[in-house]
Amino acid sequence: MTAVVFARLNLPAAQVPGTVDGVGTAAGGGRVSVTWRPAAANGATIDMYGVWAFTEAGYSGRSAAVCGTCTTAVVDGLSNGTPYLFVVLAHNSAGWGGAGYSSWVTPGNPSAPAWVSAGAAGPGRIQATWAAAGPVAAPVDMYLVLAYEGPDYSGQAVVTCGACTSGTVSGLVRGHSYTLFVLAHNAHGWGPATPSSTVTVL
Repeated sequence: MTAVVFARLNLPAAQVPGTVDGVGTAAGGGRVSVTWRPAAANGATIDMYGVWAFTEAGYSGRSAAVCGTCTTAVVDGLSNGTPYLFVVLAHNSAGWGGAGYSSWVTPGNPSAPAWVSAGAAGPGRIQATWAAAGPVAAPVDMYLVLAYEGPDYSGQAVVTCGACTSGTVSGLVRGHSYTLFVLAHNAHGWGPATPSSTVTVL
């Protein structure tokens, strides 16, 4: 006769997730995109992240909840020109983990151009064409076009008007390849940059 013995395994109980860190933001018109690094699960799968927006007066009433594997969320309905601080927490079956905090950010900056194209425009010159940034809290008053050779800024750029959707960067080295980055500016500051494909100068 064979006896089968079952031993109880004393597995550690799941704990709340670790503190969220690496919280970053990118502001647009009436909205902010918040990013973070994944939190430690601590024995139970993270099932969601929560993001809350605070003003200097306290909780703004604006928040977002996203999936447990997500590392970005967009909080909409914000007031342009008002500074916000964002708090991010991870949740699992044991509860909410420690809070991660962003720096203060003010929505209202222009959005990134949806696309940027570039082409050779003559000896030492590349022309960029882009989609207008928007919607934004304040009118775009200028665009900046920066020429990068690989990961390095070439030192060559051009500033164009707020209504412009093209600009030409001069003074580039013939036979070298460049990527042009375009970003918009308004009364709230600079928006994020959009790159072109790489172009070789004639």
